[in-house]
Amino acid sequence: MGKQYYCDYCNRSFADGAENRKKHLVSLQHEKMRKAHYDMFKDAATILEENKSKNPCRQFHTAGYCVYESSCKYSHLTPADIMRLHEQAAEQSGIRKSRPDPDIDAWLQTKNLKTDSSSSNSAPSGVSNPVLPPILANIPNLPPSLIPCKPYELVDFGKDAANQWG
Repeated sequence: MGKQYYCDYCNRSFADGAENRKKHLVSLQHEKMRKAHYDMFKDAATILEENKSKNPCRQFHTAGYCVYESSCKYSHLTPADIMRLHEQAAEQSGIRKSRPDPDIDAWLQTKNLKTDSSSSNSAPSGVSNPVLPPILANIPNLPPSLIPCKPYELVDFGKDAANQWG
């Protein structure tokens, strides 16, 4: 038995060869399955936009099925589906608009407000105390390269450190 080629879209395998693979990749079944796979990841606004210009499928709405399925040129959305998609699209656009853009200055201000002013070696103004992430805090015997340095160590970095590091 030779090598087998497995198509994730079609969930089938066949003898691997340039000719067989080419025939499969251009086949109508593969194209339909690939389109169906990528259609699963479309957001509500995109689906609404695509179906806005389509007329309702008479066969689908009367019989409950359509022989053309996903390749039908008409829309298979019911009024309830359209309403649900409108709500999802509005919710998604609202979430995107309400999320502010990242602002480094605001982040630095919150970090400076959280500095511990009661420490014995307090940092000069403008230098915040580093915080060890909770993931690293649970690891025993953490290597020194992963332990954040103290603010006063950064300020006192001078000729002694240069001699120490070479």
